[in-house]
Amino acid sequence: MKTLRRIGYLILICMLCLTYCFLKSAPIQSYRIITSNQTLSLNLEVADTVQKRTLGLMFRKSLAANDGMIFLFDTLRKGSMWMKNTYIPLDMLFFNEKFEIVHIHENAVPHDETIITTPMPVWGVIEVNAGYAKKNNIQPGDKIICPPKKDDR
Repeated sequence: MKTLRRIGYLILICMLCLTYCFLKSAPIQSYRIITSNQTLSLNLEVADTVQKRTLGLMFRKSLAANDGMIFLFDTLRKGSMWMKNTYIPLDMLFFNEKFEIVHIHENAVPHDETIITTPMPVWGVIEVNAGYAKKNNIQPGDKIICPPKKDDR
């Protein structure tokens, strides 16, 4: 029984490592945020599958100043995130189906398993380094501009 348990843990660790390596090599897309006084550029990894959304930024030790991750949900739903196994303090910018920021959670605490929720349904969330929202005066109502699709170019 102990041997089976060890094999199970080994398989789980291998799956997490492979998933981490897959996400590390995921293409980066350029997004912009239009605030009341500036246009910000972000390089975001796209978490658009259940596997990518589950792993998110877990196990990362650092994040460049203008980098982050965008989580795109399949439907409009109440936002629900946590910081389990996340080493970097983060700001979370929740947005609606019009890609307007509707809720900001600043300074999410690393490794905190408290569920971070939104008061309204959202289409997704952008995670960036903690302090980014305040430093750049990002507010609800600011607009996220997506990169053009290949057939739009």
